[in-house]
Amino acid sequence: MFVKSFGVVLLLVHFISCGSTSSSPTLFSKIPHHYPPCQTPNGKHGLCKPLKNCQSLKALVDDPNPHKARFLWHSHCGFQDQEIKVCCPVFSREEIPDDSSTFVKPGLFATADQCTMYTSPYDSMWMVSGGKKVRLREFPWMVALEYKKYDRKSKTIIPNVKCGGVLISKRYVLTAAHCMNPKLVRVRLGENNLKTDPDCDRSGTCAPKYIGVPIEKQIIFKTYQRLPEKYHDIALLRLQHEVAYSDFVKPICLPTTVGELYHSFIGEKSIVAGWGLTEKDNYSDFLLKVEVPIVNLTVCSYGSDEGVLCAGGAVGIGSCLGDSGGPLMVSRRGGWYVVGIVSGGSDPCALAYEPAIYTRVSKYMTWIEHNMEP
Repeated sequence: MFVKSFGVVLLLVHFISCGSTSSSPTLFSKIPHHYPPCQTPNGKHGLCKPLKNCQSLKALVDDPNPHKARFLWHSHCGFQDQEIKVCCPVFSREEIPDDSSTFVKPGLFATADQCTMYTSPYDSMWMVSGGKKVRLREFPWMVALEYKKYDRKSKTIIPNVKCGGVLISKRYVLTAAHCMNPKLVRVRLGENNLKTDPDCDRSGTCAPKYIGVPIEKQIIFKTYQRLPEKYHDIALLRLQHEVAYSDFVKPICLPTTVGELYHSFIGEKSIVAGWGLTEKDNYSDFLLKVEVPIVNLTVCSYGSDEGVLCAGGAVGIGSCLGDSGGPLMVSRRGGWYVVGIVSGGSDPCALAYEPAIYTRVSKYMTWIEHNMEP
């Protein structure tokens, strides 16, 4: 299946490179080009440029090795004046690793044993607006983003949770760019029920009180675009100090292998979690989760844009306002991995055949690593 698909690309490359009947250069081709940065399929820095201008990838066009063909296929980053553009490695002598190779600095992100799935000895989940209440310790990487809000009754500034995120290290939280705001001042870790502290389950077991940590820095993807559609909707929060890991505060795993960078996830089941709006049109006090399928990008009118994922499409089941910045998670090797970040969706939420939009985390791993200070 893969070989046939790539054969189409080779034919297209051949046509574009050799089959054009026009002998005169176009106006576009006369203009000097600035090649935008991109991320190669193995997570390295690259420049998005025409294939003919990238010697290292141009050499792979006629290579019969299916692994190299796959690498070339996933290097595609657009078109320029009808020419295929590829993410050309900045360092042309980079080796093409196998799918299991890790491309990030060792020790930077959580390992599989740190983001293992928690199994409760009893079932404490209730159906709530298409979702279920999350058990204590089930998703210890969930983060509630706290904004300052003026309360007219008390005439004081009170905390207000309107977005979510995930802990990815002892100092950093991953979330959505559209959640960034001068009024965003703090995060809550180890939180489950926003109205109680500490949180307890039906057996009487209680978690420690949530941890509130001030935000030191908001880091937004520099080419984030809010309108007309959100694009590059991703951000990092640097906390004022490191947090200690425990059973209730842990980091989630990120896609750090070459195979995960361009894995489609289409057809797979995933979980989205947050404190967003329910069917009663109010924000949930409880952290809720819901299972949604990841679907083809064409279903949500995003064509071949690999910077996003689409998931959902069933009536009353999916993410909503207030879930922004929260994770789209899949289970891998006994652990949970964040593959998407809640970015947008239908209005009203969770309509039939209108999946929600999630920023695809794997496409921004190089950016994430680059912006995480020691």
